[in-house]
Amino acid sequence: MNQLEAVREKLRVIRMLRVLKKTYTYEDLSEITGLPVTVLNRYVKGKVLPSVERARELFEKLSPYLNLEEEV
Repeated sequence: MNQLEAVREKLRVIRMLRVLKKTYTYEDLSEITGLPVTVLNRYVKGKVLPSVERARELFEKLSPYLNLEEEV
């Protein structure tokens, strides 16, 4: 994986979090992901990017909660 692909994966997960944040609280997302609210807030606000490994883990955990048909 090159650097551009890695950044795309990270940004994809951040977009997912932002969409889910419209429906779920940070506390809900924390329970789903197992991450502290403060970390999730930093991701959503764009202050930090997750590592590629964490982005993949988050993608797996968040995908079932995202209804793509509603978002499109």
